[in-house]
Amino acid sequence: MLRRSLALLAAASTLALPALAWDDPIANEIQSRMMEQQQKSIDEFVADQQAWGGEDDEDYAYEEPPAYSEEEWMDWAAEGDSAAAARLADDPAYQAFVNGQWLHVPPAKASKEACSVMFLRGGVGAMILATGDAKDPAILAFFGRNVPKPAKLVETRATLSQTGASPATVRVFNATLPWLDGYGIVFFAVPSLQAAIDGMVEAQAFDVAMDGQSVVEVAWTGGLGARDQLSACISARR
Repeated sequence: MLRRSLALLAAASTLALPALAWDDPIANEIQSRMMEQQQKSIDEFVADQQAWGGEDDEDYAYEEPPAYSEEEWMDWAAEGDSAAAARLADDPAYQAFVNGQWLHVPPAKASKEACSVMFLRGGVGAMILATGDAKDPAILAFFGRNVPKPAKLVETRATLSQTGASPATVRVFNATLPWLDGYGIVFFAVPSLQAAIDGMVEAQAFDVAMDGQSVVEVAWTGGLGARDQLSACISARR
């Protein structure tokens, strides 16, 4: 859970592009090149944090994969609640899909992986990702089937609502999720990873709206354990 102090996310950070004169052709070209580089960097960054590694993937970032396969995730997310009751009683994997599951980068991999935690629930997900150490800016990202899926990374605005805080409309980046077909992802800048760690508590609900429409809702539990895992990963980098 991110407390109220984290709801007012930084409008300018290492992720935010500087203001340019949009009617200047030279500035437009610079902006275009910067966006292409940001697209590549974010795609590579998020691809490293994919929930499902390939078969025998030695570079898989998280300590263990979700309780269900990528195919099951996609099928269950598409079907919604139509078969939930019958399956929930006797399918542990589906229980994890409905109730939620945390993934984390373990301290043993901190030297070669960006520290992060990811929460998956009901066909949507949330991530907190370090861009370096605890003092460096961090990323709060949400992904789902209803998040816009632009052909290239775009800078836009989104409104983040969360339990215990007023909605905050800020500048964000929006992209197509590189490792999950049909999913978009939206990136919010956080002033530092330490701010994210300090703001995490046990349970929190989030809603992200773009162009006046809710595009992803997710509510997590187990935030304290995820906070401790993220802290342990960062500590191992020191």
